[in-house]
Amino acid sequence: MPKVLAAMSFLLIIRVAFAARISAGGPLYGDASCDGNVNSIDSTLILQTDAGLIDEPACPENADANGNGTINSIDSTLILQYGAGLINRLGPGSTLATPTRTRTPTRTPPRTPTPVIVTPGPSCHPSYSGVCLDPSASDYDCAGGSGNGPLYIEGPFQVVGPDKFDLDGDGDGVGCE
Repeated sequence: MPKVLAAMSFLLIIRVAFAARISAGGPLYGDASCDGNVNSIDSTLILQTDAGLIDEPACPENADANGNGTINSIDSTLILQYGAGLINRLGPGSTLATPTRTRTPTRTPPRTPTPVIVTPGPSCHPSYSGVCLDPSASDYDCAGGSGNGPLYIEGPFQVVGPDKFDLDGDGDGVGCE
């Protein structure tokens, strides 16, 4: 037991001495871990404190990055912004960086094929029932599918013979389902 008390006393003396060294020039705002650096570790400690996961960081006197008397997620955000170079200082009066708008390039939407509505006529491909497909066409694809045309057809419809245009992908007799 005496060894444990001695170790705890030693750690307390080191902490107080370290904190005193830092605070000689004023607190190192944002250094919640008392390691002499302001970084994401300090930000994490502050968030853990704010969430109630830990009672307080190692240096609560430094954790208040904006000097407003409260340790919360704003202090954590300020530390991250300071580390990223978005703000120049921490301490009383420091505020969050204002987001800058960047112009996002406009993307051209992908071309959606326009379905070809084929009206029944005397010359329809005999393998397809319920639609009239020109038997002399080079290719048909299902509208909304991944095919490249040049002609598109809406489904579903019956495939009753050889599937010349491969419109019945699973072979169940129904095209463009």
